[in-house]
This record gives sequence, C-alpha cells and structure tokens, in this order.
Amino acid sequence: MTDESLRSLQEMADARALLDPALLPTALASIVDIAADAVVVIDDDQRIRFFNRGAEQIFGWRASEILGQPLDVLLPEPARGAHRGHVQGFAGAGSQARRMADRRRISGRRRNGEEFPAEASIAHTQVGDRRLYAVVLRDATERYRIESEQRWLVQSSRVLANSIELWPSMSGVAHRTIPTLSDWTIIELLPPALTRAAVLIAHRDPSRDDARELLSEALRHARENATLAPVTSSTALALQVASSGEPTLLGFEQLPEWRNTSFGPPEAVAAAIERLDAGSVLLLPLYAGGHALGVMHLVRARMRKPFSADDVALAERYAALAALTLDNARLYDDARTAIRDRDDLLAIVSHDLRNPVNAVSMLTGALLRDADLDADQVPVRVEQLEALRGAARQANGLISDLQDVSRIETGRFRVDPIPVDPAELVHEAVELFAPIAGERGIVVESAVARDLPRVLADRRRITQLLANFIANAIKFSPDEAPILVRAERAGATGVRFSVVDQGPGVAPDDRPRLFERYFQATRMLRSGSGLGLFIAKGIADAHDGEIGVDTEPGAGSTFWVTLRSA
Repeated sequence: MTDESLRSLQEMADARALLDPALLPTALASIVDIAADAVVVIDDDQRIRFFNRGAEQIFGWRASEILGQPLDVLLPEPARGAHRGHVQGFAGAGSQARRMADRRRISGRRRNGEEFPAEASIAHTQVGDRRLYAVVLRDATERYRIESEQRWLVQSSRVLANSIELWPSMSGVAHRTIPTLSDWTIIELLPPALTRAAVLIAHRDPSRDDARELLSEALRHARENATLAPVTSSTALALQVASSGEPTLLGFEQLPEWRNTSFGPPEAVAAAIERLDAGSVLLLPLYAGGHALGVMHLVRARMRKPFSADDVALAERYAALAALTLDNARLYDDARTAIRDRDDLLAIVSHDLRNPVNAVSMLTGALLRDADLDADQVPVRVEQLEALRGAARQANGLISDLQDVSRIETGRFRVDPIPVDPAELVHEAVELFAPIAGERGIVVESAVARDLPRVLADRRRITQLLANFIANAIKFSPDEAPILVRAERAGATGVRFSVVDQGPGVAPDDRPRLFERYFQATRMLRSGSGLGLFIAKGIADAHDGEIGVDTEPGAGSTFWVTLRSA
C-alpha cells in the first residue's frame, strides 16, 4: 500500500463515513485487503484489530489467529519494549502520519520465528473515545538482499584487483567466496588455459589441518613439479561444466559422482574431499576471453542450507568476475614467462656468441700485426681482415645493446653516478666518432659553455648515450655536413647536452615513438637495430634525467638530455 493510500485511509477514518466504532467497516476492509503490503491496525493497548491478506502472507499468521493479540507477537523480542515507547511517543508528537522514508529500518518477526527487515508507515486517528493506529509495512528482505549482494560484488572486485599474479589471484578468488557462498571452494584450472592442471582449495576455517595441508600440497605440486597428473576421463564432470558454460548444482545424492573427480595432485585432494562433509556442490564454469579456463567448485556443508536460485544467480555473477581476474593473471603469467624465456635465450646467445666473436676480433688483430704477407697480397688481405674485424665489433656491439635492453625492460639497469666535468663527457664522445665521421667529410664539433657545474653521471653510460646521439646524427646527415655537440646550463640545477645535425628531421607522426624499442622512422633510412634511442632513454631515466628531441622535417634534429648538477 502506498503513502497516498494511507492518507486516503486516514481521511476516510476522520470523516467516519464508513467506520464502525469498534472495527473498520467491511467496505474499507475489502479495499485494503487486496494490498500486497501488510496493513495492520492496532488500538491504544497495541492489540491487533485489523490484519489484511498482505499481512498474512508476510507474517505467516492468519487474521483469525492474530486478531486481539498484542503487537509484540509481530516483533523480535529485543525490539518490543522500544517499539511500544515509539508508538506512544508518536501519538503525542502532534503529527498525523509518518511515511516510510521518514522511518529508519525496522525488523519484523514471522510466525516461524524468522526475523526480516522491513519498512513501515504509520498514521493515527481518533474514533470516538478510542485511538486507532494504521500501519502499512513492507517486507524489505529482497531489496536488502540485492543491495548486500551488490556491495559484496563491488568489494570483491576491489579485493581481486589487488593481485595480478596467478597463484595469489586463485587464492583471492577462492577465499573471497567464504562464507558468503560456500564453506569450501576449489578452483580448478585446466588445459589449455594452463599448460598443466592446477588446483587451489580454501576452507572457511583456515586452522583446520586438512585445509592447510591440502593447500600446501597443491601449491608444492604446481610450483615444483615439472608436470602434474594429466586431466583424464575422471575429470569428465568438470570438463563438461567448463565446456558447457552452464552451472551445475549437485545435491547430496549426486555427490559420489563429484567425489570421484580428479583434481590436479590426486592423493592430497582426494583425501581432503572425504573430509569435506559436503551437503551440496555448485560447479561454475570459469569462462573468459572466449575460452574456458576451468571450474569453480562451491561446497556447502550438510548443516547449511542448500544453494537457492538467488545463491546460484549471485555465484554466476561472481564467477564471471573471477574468470576475468584469473584470465588477466594467466596472461600476465604467460607474459612474464615469455620475458623470462627471452632473457634466458638472450643470456645463452650473449655468452655463446660473444666468445667466437671475440676470438675473431683478437685473431684478426693478431694477423694484422704479425703476419708476414706477400707484398702483392697485403692490401687485399689487410682490407679483408679489417672488414672481418669491423663485423666482429658490430656483432659485439649488438650483443651489448640486447643485454642493455633486457636490463632496462626488467628494471635491472643500474648506473653508478659520480661528479663529472661536462667537458670531459663531450670530449670523449666526440673523439670516439672523429675517425668515422671523417670518412664522409663530416666534422663533429663541440661547444661547451664556461663555468658549468659538474654533473652526477655514470661516465661510461653517459658517453654511451651521447655516442648513440652522434651515431644517429652521422647516419642521417649528408656528406660534409657538420654536427655540433653542445653542453650548456639548464635552469639553476642542471646541464643540458645536445647533438645538433642537419639531416632530414623527423616527421610529426614519428616523434612520439622515437624512443621506443626497435622503432625506426618510416621516412628515414631504415638501418641498424633501432635500439640506440631506446637505450639512450633508459640511461637518462636511470639518471633521473630528461631526454627529448627538437626537430622539423627538412630542418635537422637536436637530440638532448638534461642531467642534474652534482
């Protein structure tokens, strides 16, 4: 019944058009009797004088059983004394009615003793020498349940977002279900979601030995064993649920089929399942990214109510959230594994390839120094040996670049900054490239401002950074075009190093990606590994410096880095 209906009831009572001095008239009773909300009328003694069908459905009492009974019958025992005082206080407050929105949450009590949340409006009127109170009460159980579930799902999403690694995510997904959805939870991820089956089990009482032992065993097998027990026909039930995408609810009589399912390390899990004291099990597919990851088993003990339709609906919504969490964790785990494999391969290549490269470099150097060559063949052989030695140096440089890239990407790139004179850094970088630039008639000039402060720099790494800038400038500059390497003040606490060329410049579309790994501008000569500027940025970041480029197409480029003064 709405607040408007309540006011109409009050107005009709005030007019006394249909009221009997003792009871509500039959005509008015027939109107309120069809309301879905409970309509209860009590007198000054707080005894029930009217009880509609809606009240019968909500409270479980028949009107013939409840009429004449005290209102306390419909209230939880702790609330009875306070409620009696509230009614009396309302009568003397001067207001004729209070709407549902004006009252705080209250509780009702059904015939079977169950308490439930409710909302109520109340109005009072004088009929002859007696005062009557009309109460319209609404069962708020469903609304509060939905609100509670929404809060739990929001909180769950926040909790699960705290971990991106696979095993912590599995643990978080499992433990979050307890006790809201289950007493035991088993997360079973199956191939091809993973390369091998993996299981994690949680229990509402973490102090229980079987739960702790089982979790420890599952983790030990998953992390230490090269392979786990393969998925066999005994996992048919779990595979069926995972592939169907539909939840499966098993009652007590169906549990033998579930107990025969094999989970990952079978000995530990099978032993624990015998101690679950399961009464019902809900199997939910974990489906995300267009594929089935596995199954979540929600187990309730026999002493607990079986899963209701509302429980299944909530569990399905949580399973969707859990599947997304686990799929993200799986992708992160795959990416981390790929990076580790790449680093392992790089380490092998760097070690095994560097040795023969160094051997070639040393042998060619020895031949150039010591060989007693025929005069007619000397020019040809020296040129060939020099080319071979240059190739070895180039291969060795590429190996070093690849190692630097790996260190930068994994956060293992380290520098040892000390106070250094900026002029020394510029001089070392320029001297390094003078012979190479001279072959094309390019002059690498330097310009260092006076009275510059020392900078905090790892000498070797900053020289490498400037060398990458200069090498880039030589590569894209026309023959006989000068290149300028400068050092000047940058604000009150820094020094800016820059390399200025007269090359083709960089197109606006390419600028944002210049310092990315392997990137090479599309409008420029594509040569080299594309790692130089990426490594330069890694070196600058390790020094807490700034790096950038000022460039316009056809007007050359200025690559710069700013370092803090010592």
